[in-house]
Amino acid sequence: MKYLSWMCLFCGLSFLGWSQKDSQDGNIWLDGFARTFFSRDALPPNSEDTLSSRSSAQGYNLLDLNTHVNPNEEVEVFAQVRIRNEFGGFFGQGTSVEVRQLRASGVLRDRVRFGVGDLFLRQSTFTLSAPDHEGTDPWGKAFRNYTDIVDYENFFVDDRWRMQGLQAGTTFRFDRGLRTLGCDGFVTRPRGSEALSETSYAPDQIFTGVSLVAQITKEWSLQAHHSNFFEAPLTGTQTTTIGNPVWHVKAIRNLTTEAGHWQWTGDVGWSQRIWSHHDPEVLDLDSVASSSEGLFWTAAAAWTAPDSSWRVEGGWRHVEPDFRSAGAQTKRMSYGSDQMAQVYPMLGNGQFLRPFGMFDVLSDPTRGNQLLQGTLMPFHPVYGNVMPYGAATPNRQGGWMSAQTLSSARPTQWKLEGGLYTEIVGQGTVEKRKFGTLGMGASGDLGDWLGSGRSWTWSVYERLEHTRRGGNDIESIQLTSSHLTMSSAFSLADDLFLQASVKHVMGEGQEYLNVRDELGALVNYERVEYDVKDWMAMGGLTYQFSDHVYTS
Repeated sequence: MKYLSWMCLFCGLSFLGWSQKDSQDGNIWLDGFARTFFSRDALPPNSEDTLSSRSSAQGYNLLDLNTHVNPNEEVEVFAQVRIRNEFGGFFGQGTSVEVRQLRASGVLRDRVRFGVGDLFLRQSTFTLSAPDHEGTDPWGKAFRNYTDIVDYENFFVDDRWRMQGLQAGTTFRFDRGLRTLGCDGFVTRPRGSEALSETSYAPDQIFTGVSLVAQITKEWSLQAHHSNFFEAPLTGTQTTTIGNPVWHVKAIRNLTTEAGHWQWTGDVGWSQRIWSHHDPEVLDLDSVASSSEGLFWTAAAAWTAPDSSWRVEGGWRHVEPDFRSAGAQTKRMSYGSDQMAQVYPMLGNGQFLRPFGMFDVLSDPTRGNQLLQGTLMPFHPVYGNVMPYGAATPNRQGGWMSAQTLSSARPTQWKLEGGLYTEIVGQGTVEKRKFGTLGMGASGDLGDWLGSGRSWTWSVYERLEHTRRGGNDIESIQLTSSHLTMSSAFSLADDLFLQASVKHVMGEGQEYLNVRDELGALVNYERVEYDVKDWMAMGGLTYQFSDHVYTS
């Protein structure tokens, strides 16, 4: 039996404004964000489900008020307070008030940059970085009403992680030997001690990092990054804790000629992951319960046209099976089996859970993950099997290449990217998986070409993935998936647009899911068969008051 659900009505409003007030004590100014959201979900008329509600509606109003206080020219104190009211609340019921962000930042004596509180951090691709999640549109246009909410609610800002702690950095300039040397470091606590039961507590998680960036000459630069993710055993009752230091060195050469701009990069690094056992009776006696080490290296080259209209790049990547980096391999989206869908979680008269789909990835903010993980998170092979953990995906070696237009003055933008990879070590067999991926798309505006005098923007992008492994009937694997994303917006009048977006996901074949224990060690494999055909479509009107204010 096939069950469908669709969004019958969607209304969203975002607002951004600011004001400023000067006083003798300093400068105080406000800005903020507001949203009104209403949705109605319904089962199709021919549904045989008699227990689930035929139609349900929910919505809310929220206001995020940002207060910026500048006691002097060097320091800013920032606080974000959220007021949220659920539709249907009465005399304060369903209303909540919370502090969403709090940070002090500034520059001391025009030399040392610092930040304390809620920070948005990025270090390097292999030490601390957040790859795009599976619902991201490469053009940033499709299903924007949904993805804006998911990204905002989960603090998804570029490829940075939001953490709480202390950051400081400075830059030194030299007359000879080096041109500049940048130093940056941070200490954060991604997770505090939390109760697992009445007598068991998980310890604090600490994440630290140091970066050095040296501009040696006009052409050459060198970077060194170190991060360490670990648990403080004395802050909890668990007897086994993790330590995960990572080192990364990167060399870059830039060269500009009449033929264009060239950039060559080389990366090398390694990691350790150590599980330590602690005896609560003897605090100074620790033993290693498990440990592993892994290396990685990459070599890449990029060329940009003299007029900066095209960019072509390619390279080779080698990441060993035991390379682990909590800061670079943690996923944006959670695919844990313990999570239920927010819209119609039960189907078939409550007999089974609704299968996870692209609708949940694009529209469900609770699927977002904001905490670094010491072990590899589960992933869905149909939504990304080639590089599920981004560039730092372990047990991969192979090459990639991409080409794209850069100039926004062109009427049409193009993008083409692909890669071929293999496993370094076979899992459960001597046979190795072979992976292939190809992405291609275009974006543009048909208004001038049609001579209508109105804007008609469009975008399309498709990503294909193929996984195969030889061997006998038990070892062999064949999995093919396709992700097609299309969007269009036609200007009916000034600031009024007719919008439509379509997403199609197809996956067919078989794969083995890794089963890992609580220490992240591979202990078993689960064979799964996939036959996924997932469609999602959205259409409606949007009125754009300004760049940050719209209703749809």
